[in-house]
Amino acid sequence: MAIKFYWDSCVCIDWIQNADAVKRAQLQPIITAACNGEVLIVASALVLAEVVRANGDQPMSEIDETAIRTFFLHPYIALRPIDHLLAHLARHFLRIRL
Repeated sequence: MAIKFYWDSCVCIDWIQNADAVKRAQLQPIITAACNGEVLIVASALVLAEVVRANGDQPMSEIDETAIRTFFLHPYIALRPIDHLLAHLARHFLRIRL
């Protein structure tokens, strides 16, 4: 059974945008393990909408859109649905900064 890593939108954005070398070096072993079937990267389906702000206030380019779509098509990424209760819990934890 693969180890599950939860990636929030900021982590997905860092990988998709080829973040700075330090972040990239931290994420590369997870991606490598995922490609080898050792890791499953889990993300909320909400991440698909949240990554639209990858460029801050700048509009997302077609290249960005293609990179995002391609990234989430990998078999080692599992998107999980978000329901009403989970959304409220997430808001609560963000509010108290856990």
